Amino acid sequence: MFADLGYRIFSDGTNFVQLASDKDAAWPVDLMFVQSATFKPMLDGSRVVEFYGSASRIPTLEHLIALKLHALKNTQTGRFLKDFLDVENLIRINHLDIKPENIRRLFEKYATMGLYEKMSAAFEQGR
Repeated sequence: MFADLGYRIFSDGTNFVQLASDKDAAWPVDLMFVQSATFKPMLDGSRVVEFYGSASRIPTLEHLIALKLHALKNTQTGRFLKDFLDVENLIRINHLDIKPENIRRLFEKYATMGLYEKMSAAFEQGR
């Protein structure tokens, strides 16, 4: 399907695949492969939104943060800052307080407490 749209794989990390297109207007695509037991709650909690005339499912904010944290925990060195900023922006844009236990547990389960401390420090510094 992606090949039909002009995409090619530029990074294959088994559970993570990154696709790119030579078309100027095409966005890069990152895919994360998960087991059914992980995917089902995300699918059940997702909602349908329309992007440029196409209906798509998006995960809940909590699931999206969990996915980004998992990616951050398993990221290559060159992507760390991008993934870190993605998580920070999801929290900031959605006006989440990072201190409640449910947010802390996301970091504990899908990333590391070291990443939670770095993120907390970023918010304390007013970034």
